[in-house]
Amino acid sequence: MVGWFLLAGKQDDEESARTCIDGDQQFTVWADPAAEDVAQTLTDAYNAEEPVVRDRCVTAVVEVTSTAEATEAYRRAKPGVAPVWIPAGTGFIPGLSGAPDSVDIVGSDDLVHYIPEGGDPDPSTAVLPTGAESMVSALSAEAAGREVDDATAGAGPSFQTARDQNLPVLTSAALLGSSDTDTDDVRAVGEVTFPLVAFGSSPAVDESSARAAADFAARADSTETVSPEPASPWLTRVAGALAGTPLGSADGENS
Repeated sequence: MVGWFLLAGKQDDEESARTCIDGDQQFTVWADPAAEDVAQTLTDAYNAEEPVVRDRCVTAVVEVTSTAEATEAYRRAKPGVAPVWIPAGTGFIPGLSGAPDSVDIVGSDDLVHYIPEGGDPDPSTAVLPTGAESMVSALSAEAAGREVDDATAGAGPSFQTARDQNLPVLTSAALLGSSDTDTDDVRAVGEVTFPLVAFGSSPAVDESSARAAADFAARADSTETVSPEPASPWLTRVAGALAGTPLGSADGENS
């Protein structure tokens, strides 16, 4: 009989521990299109653990947001931004309000030059798509040493149009997917890393969201921790032109 009471008491304690007396909380993870699969894997694993943070049942959801668009939103430092961000590359993290000095790398992908059958293998002829998927194209162009003038940057088609027309393109392997024929050529030109940025409490991120973000980061699998360095002036200019969002620097000045 004593043993039964002990077991029942233990079960009651476990049930109490899972009770979210302050209700439910949902927070958003912004992810670059190239990092969507990485972000979804992390959030699925996190949600499967049924986390409780400060007496709240917490759930994470992924929202695909271009790195340039997210950067602009974080620089405005106004409420409404996601407390967790997984951008393409680390170059636009420094200077953001509430961003940590070091970040964990939670994934990576090859930057590639796709050459369709019969296409010109010179990277200077590859399309640099505009729009949401453009950050990895800018990173690919930088890695390939391609020159991009102001007239060329931002003049290309969207990524989907480039793929529909089977144009040569600089992008990431995950976005490219499988090539159309066995004779297509896909050449690796570099690598993009996907950092997990958990924002601390700031004018844009409230304390409860910051706590949830910290819990998410603590549970995420990572390969290394790095201290982000600002993007080069070249990347800042080209990435902003391709995205249609002048990026400048964190203090609002153009690089």
